[in-house]
Amino acid sequence: MIYKLEDYKEILERKEIKDLIKMNLFNKEEGRIKSLAEGVYSKEQGRLYLYQKEDKIIALCGVRRVDNTFVEIINLAVDEEFRKKGISRELLNYLKDAERVDYIKAVRDKESSYFKHMGFKEIVKEDHYTSLLTFEYLLEV
Repeated sequence: MIYKLEDYKEILERKEIKDLIKMNLFNKEEGRIKSLAEGVYSKEQGRLYLYQKEDKIIALCGVRRVDNTFVEIINLAVDEEFRKKGISRELLNYLKDAERVDYIKAVRDKESSYFKHMGFKEIVKEDHYTSLLTFEYLLEV
């Protein structure tokens, strides 16, 4: 079952949600999770979709609605035990229907074969001052 989390405070109260979010964070401290919960998911444009199997949250997809045409993926994680079973694809399909947007976007600091495999178009951007690369992935819905 996939559903949208209605109260962002559950992120801070439920270990299984925090553990999944930590999979995507460089800084895995509680303060960073609290900042993400309060800074993104407490806002109207922030949404966190949870994939529950029996009584356990096994995956999640967090997005930030940028405008009426696209959402940006902030978090996408699947419990290691349930990977390679199509769960992230189910989450993305649910997201397409729930958000009713034209595009889903993800931005990463390194190349992602996962997003390419899922049908996202890769756009590589270079910062002209630092020469650092940013990888944007765009999926037309």
